[in-house]
Amino acid sequence: MDPPDITGLSLSSQRTPPRAASPALATPPAPTNATPGAGLQLDMTLGSAVQALVHHLVQPLAAHYSHSQLMTLRQRLTKILTKAYEPSWNESNPHQASGTRSLISDRVHGLPPLLREAAGKDIDIPTWSKAISASHRKRAEGEDESEWEVWCDPGMVVWRWGGWGWDEPEFDPIRRPRGEYTVSYL
Repeated sequence: MDPPDITGLSLSSQRTPPRAASPALATPPAPTNATPGAGLQLDMTLGSAVQALVHHLVQPLAAHYSHSQLMTLRQRLTKILTKAYEPSWNESNPHQASGTRSLISDRVHGLPPLLREAAGKDIDIPTWSKAISASHRKRAEGEDESEWEVWCDPGMVVWRWGGWGWDEPEFDPIRRPRGEYTVSYL
């Protein structure tokens, strides 16, 4: 049996249908002096940032509580955080008053007061604290997973894992590595 004649099947630019241009390739390249991310259209609204923060705070509890309990916690936490962050929210200057929109968990104080308030009697505070800590996959050597800080700013939610470290030996003779940052853009 002879092999089939494939000479008539050769592909050429006349026989191959043109591809549609990719939208990513159609835009002109950014100028080299442009700031990285200058073309991003971030959602700077308070509601969007609080939703992202609440998701990251409540999601680790999915294995411990029912859906209805988690939805109730989401509603309470959204209401509490929105009320707390609204006075300092400034979309035109995202980092203004950023420190007032941070939540800090450490070994001494545990979860921040706003989270304990939202938990009420339905959510066990130690379980929630351990669940959030377990959600952080990468840990630096010697890092205490119960210590973290999160900032909720227009356009982003930033997590810093681990305890405080100092670069000045006169203040802290034992140098510890600083925790890593995780940024979620909205």
